[in-house]
Amino acid sequence: MVNPLYIIIIALGAAFILPLIDRIGRRVSIILFYAALSAIFAISILWVFWLISGGSSITVNTAGFEPPFTIPLRMSYMEAWTLTFVNFGALLGAVFLLKEIRIHSSRLMAGYLALFLGINGMVMTRDVFNLFVFMEITLISSYALIALKRNSRSLSAGLKYMFAGGLSSALYLIGTIYLYRVHGTLSIDHIAESGTEYFVSGSVAVFLLAVAILIELKPFPANGWGLDVYQSADSGISAVIAIGIPAGMLFALNKILPMADQGLLMAIIILGAVSFVASNFLGLRQTDTRRLLGYSSAAHIGLVFSTMAAMEYMGERGPMFFYIVGGLFASHLFAKGGLFWLAGTIGIWKIEDYKRREIKPVFKFMMAAFFFALIGLPPFPGFWDRWYLLTRFASEGYFLLILAILAGTLFEAVYLLRWLGCVKTSESDDATSWSMALRIVPIWLFLGTLVAGGIFIPFNQAWVSDFIFYPLIAGGLIYALRDLSSKLRSYLVMFTIVAAGIYVWPQLHGLTEIFGVIFIAGGLICGTTVVGSENRHPGYFAVWAVLL
Repeated sequence: MVNPLYIIIIALGAAFILPLIDRIGRRVSIILFYAALSAIFAISILWVFWLISGGSSITVNTAGFEPPFTIPLRMSYMEAWTLTFVNFGALLGAVFLLKEIRIHSSRLMAGYLALFLGINGMVMTRDVFNLFVFMEITLISSYALIALKRNSRSLSAGLKYMFAGGLSSALYLIGTIYLYRVHGTLSIDHIAESGTEYFVSGSVAVFLLAVAILIELKPFPANGWGLDVYQSADSGISAVIAIGIPAGMLFALNKILPMADQGLLMAIIILGAVSFVASNFLGLRQTDTRRLLGYSSAAHIGLVFSTMAAMEYMGERGPMFFYIVGGLFASHLFAKGGLFWLAGTIGIWKIEDYKRREIKPVFKFMMAAFFFALIGLPPFPGFWDRWYLLTRFASEGYFLLILAILAGTLFEAVYLLRWLGCVKTSESDDATSWSMALRIVPIWLFLGTLVAGGIFIPFNQAWVSDFIFYPLIAGGLIYALRDLSSKLRSYLVMFTIVAAGIYVWPQLHGLTEIFGVIFIAGGLICGTTVVGSENRHPGYFAVWAVLL
């Protein structure tokens, strides 16, 4: 099997040689750039197929030495899937940035490769200090990419990002020193096995490492500098920063969590939950689409690391941890990346301007699909993951976490659907330029990946009931009957609600029976508002059937 070390070698070698090749010819350097990204993605997906087919994971020690005199890199199931998602996004992001690559030449290409070199290294390394080195490579590359525009806003945002990164680096290094003093090793696996709860300095060290990583994840309220980056950088660069860097940082946090004590885990859970609710609440007041997406990004990252800490707290580190955390982050990665690209393609930065300017219907369709994925509606992965979390937290009695998830999701649904409601479409069938097509293809691929993930999870998890699909089937059937009169379809909606209530009622007991009464009766009451409605949109009654 291909040695995962080649990911580092290819990215590092290409980043160094690109400025020289660019002097020979811009076309040659661009071909080399895309070839390097394609090779990195190919290696990661080959490892996924290898592990799925029964192959074993591997830990590579560079230069033939043993730790701590080497860089240990691991490629297991979780690393392979994470790198596949990240490198897939890197390749498509580079396709989206082709126009900017031609303008900024080797500077953008070298910085881009260095950025994903650092992210890949953060995911694979098993050494605390090497993790710091890869974090620095990632952050320094991101500073350079943010400042490519060279205007006052992007330079100011890059400077704020640099200050936050400097604070993070200082805390991480101090934590690393204390950790080495306690354990005499920087191996993540050895430290996690020996534990830190019996050493005050060890607990402080892990706390400092966690705080350093959390700063880079931009949780509320320390996320203003991150929002400036999203608002000032190019939309393609903003997408990379919103999806690529959090992937590496979340995986780094995942390495630290087994070292954390119960108090630190609870603090991370609370911080993530507060960030999810508060960021989405503040998103209600935003009028700039890029800043709004920045608040949404901060909220979703908070939800992901809160879920990671909660599952660690509950002792759930098996395959379900990978499915739930991976599904939540994949929803963020593909939906948020697609929305940043879509916003950049449309070129409208104020929500109110969508009322005055028309866009193509296909753009509105993609926008709506990404919004539904972020909110957590089926058939997207976020629905199944939140469904599991709500039931799991209910069984453990974590009702405040349930309230936080529901409240944050409600706030996000309000501002995203309000944005969608402002969008006007044009029926004109203008020809799509080649450059526009190159930007649209990555967006379609991200959307297709989201749908595929939403289909994959329920068919491969026993905890997903077939009943969940029935509302979608009912909505599809009612939409198929859209040629019937509106009045007849409104009665079909009421019949669907009654039939669903009769089917579900015998399966309800205890607390679920109380909620069943509320939802079934509430559904019938809400359903009466559509009875006899005329001249409605063809999909109006189908949506009512699914929601009720």
